[in-house]
Amino acid sequence: MLAHSATSGLTYQGRILKPDGTPLNGQAVEFKFQIRSPSPRNCLMYEEVKPAIDMRESKGSFAVTISDGQGTRTNLAISDNGGVAVPLSLDRVFSNAGTLTFDASTCAPTFSSYSPSIEDGRSLVVEFKDETMADWEPIPSQTINYVPFAFEAKKVSGFPATSLLRVADGGIPGNIAPLSNAEYQKILDLISGSSSVYQKAGFLGGAAIPSTTSLTTGQVLTWNSVTSAWIASTPNSSGSVVTTSLADGAVTAAKLSPSTPTAGQVLAVDGAGALTWKTAKDSQWTTHGANVSYDVVGKVGIGTTTPRSSLDVSGVISTKPASDQTSFTTIDFSTGNIQYTNDNCQPFQLNNLKDGTTYTFVIKGTASSACSFTTYSDAGTSALTPHLPPGHVATTPGKHTLYSFMVVGGDVYFAWIPGY
Repeated sequence: MLAHSATSGLTYQGRILKPDGTPLNGQAVEFKFQIRSPSPRNCLMYEEVKPAIDMRESKGSFAVTISDGQGTRTNLAISDNGGVAVPLSLDRVFSNAGTLTFDASTCAPTFSSYSPSIEDGRSLVVEFKDETMADWEPIPSQTINYVPFAFEAKKVSGFPATSLLRVADGGIPGNIAPLSNAEYQKILDLISGSSSVYQKAGFLGGAAIPSTTSLTTGQVLTWNSVTSAWIASTPNSSGSVVTTSLADGAVTAAKLSPSTPTAGQVLAVDGAGALTWKTAKDSQWTTHGANVSYDVVGKVGIGTTTPRSSLDVSGVISTKPASDQTSFTTIDFSTGNIQYTNDNCQPFQLNNLKDGTTYTFVIKGTASSACSFTTYSDAGTSALTPHLPPGHVATTPGKHTLYSFMVVGGDVYFAWIPGY
């Protein structure tokens, strides 16, 4: 017979008779208890050997408590839901929850884990021996089924009472009607903040409202449909709300100026500060990608209102500083009209020379040598014909040489000044 003891152990009671019908009356009778999972897995969940008891005056009757701290437990390494493998408590042995993983040698062949169902019992194996026996004598295994106030009653599907939602008044359990599915869903909606019945603190209509610490006396809440947010606004003396935002379509032409605009007109402010509609002047400048052009017949003046030619600049014109092309024999004039090198004269390739443009190339090398040039209107594909000046010879030793050249159609005309 099994009974749940007050010390959270399991008391096993019985009487042992010998084959001749006389009671076992050993002086030192030991008991070994095993609790196993139900067949077919038959995994060893708990094993304990109890200290020897004197049964000489008991007429074969005994009462032994499992897990009362007096016996010797086998150190079974069992993993609970993937955790570290350790021996199980007696409560956990009888809990029908989770998954337990065993040493395969402690289960029936091909099994090493056990996931109990809610109605599973356990198998109890008991063996005994007295001082006259060399081996353990087994008692037929017994099935432990659930009874009122069984171990599982301490938990609900493995959850202790402290983990469950309860109703109590002054420590006395309450008696209320169960929640319907719809009522339970309302609790979930309240937790997630999506409730249509209750509103979270600091929210109105699902949107956050400004903190009361940021509001001033007399302000009111207004809804900004552009940002989908509540904002604080201050009513004016007439009761209208002053806001820093305007709703879509709230501003019309009639509200800005009493006159009726025509297509293409823009708002302008007259000398009295009133808004009026004016016809915008067409710009004479046109953008073409990264370029800007003046597309009508006329003159452009910079620093003057009366230009005398297509471009009239009244002031100083600064160009890009000269570029150092030392160590290069290919000179790219797209980077500037003035280039120079510290090398001596040699064959040079001049790229990106444009028709109608004048360029300057300075040779600062001081050794006497002759320069030659190949010329292109692009990066080296479309060749131009270079024309060197009469009497062009090697440069003067110890002096710089200045070349100026102009592109005219497909020809490049050079002038040179040696001896600087």
